[in-house]
Amino acid sequence: MSSKRRSDRLCRKRSRASPVATIDLQRLEDSVKLRQEHVSEEIKRIQASRFQLVKPGLNLLDLWTPVRLEEPGVFYKVVSAANGSLFSVFDGTTEYHLGRWSVAKRGAIGWPPLHACYFGYPTPPQAVAADFPRTSKLVDAPKVLVQILAKGRAYRRVGDVWAFERIKILSLVSQSARGGAFVIAAKYMEGVDSNDLQNGKAGKQAILVDQSLC
Repeated sequence: MSSKRRSDRLCRKRSRASPVATIDLQRLEDSVKLRQEHVSEEIKRIQASRFQLVKPGLNLLDLWTPVRLEEPGVFYKVVSAANGSLFSVFDGTTEYHLGRWSVAKRGAIGWPPLHACYFGYPTPPQAVAADFPRTSKLVDAPKVLVQILAKGRAYRRVGDVWAFERIKILSLVSQSARGGAFVIAAKYMEGVDSNDLQNGKAGKQAILVDQSLC
């Protein structure tokens, strides 16, 4: 048999086998896709089960809702300023550093206890309006409003009060309270309802918007 005839016969065999091979390949692709979807659903189920195991008790959920911040969010917080450093107004010892993450000291497995969290608010007026407990260590010290980044496990309470397991100070939003008022750069007040300021919703501390600040 000539080499040309053998080559033609092989080509015909390959041509006849092609539809079957195509079907088998399509079945394989469909099988892999179904398996991937199954694995994805199983991962979601495991994550949901883990959430149920580690979420806080029901007595806490009556007031606070546990939330997982998958994407970092921007919030605001009032801290005290002393000797060139930033400290917690409440305990007077927790020190904050620009650009460095602060992490709750407890709650490595599940949601951290509420008292170990860092509190924050969605807008500058809400943060300034927050009342500190009378027992706060630095309640009478100079205060600064800061912009924070928060992520991970958190709690949210009605009234837009948040408590986070992890925060990082992005910038100083205000100068030290001047004459009983927080002087804030205008860019941080974009989108804030001016009525919140005029109606006294900023609490005991007033807010002055300075267009010249960056």
